[in-house]
Amino acid sequence: MKDAYYFSHDSNARNDQRLIKVRMKYGMEGYGIYFGIIEILREQEDYILFESDVNGIAYDLRIEPQQLEDIIHNYNLFQWREDDTQKEPYFYSSSLSRRMCKLDNIRAKRKEYGKRGGRPKAIGLNLISHLPNFDTRWSQRGRWQRGWLGGPILITI
Repeated sequence: MKDAYYFSHDSNARNDQRLIKVRMKYGMEGYGIYFGIIEILREQEDYILFESDVNGIAYDLRIEPQQLEDIIHNYNLFQWREDDTQKEPYFYSSSLSRRMCKLDNIRAKRKEYGKRGGRPKAIGLNLISHLPNFDTRWSQRGRWQRGWLGGPILITI
């Protein structure tokens, strides 16, 4: 499935006191920088970025590294962590991580349900065609329609 890098965000994010402080210093450019960072975080597998990525991010956003450093360090918009699982300090957005966790869970459930739904096909069974009193006919809508002569049935595996 193509990932369009969708993520939800608050429609009134510009009124967050932390972002107002960014806007007071950098104007709407600061607001754009913030959402540029969020979009870059969204594209990462674990939704984290490392301290060593700062210069590359600044280049990508066409801003000075000092501006980026100021925004990611001084406005409590991002959380910094240092632990044994990562090779260097990294930062992330807790609100993005929370939103993406919900989306990732929904996608995982859909994937699992899709696998369950395809299980009879995957093991080579065509349960419906081997059932007695099964009828396949052309419907008035111009599609093949399958059904029981005596009514519908639900098969679960």
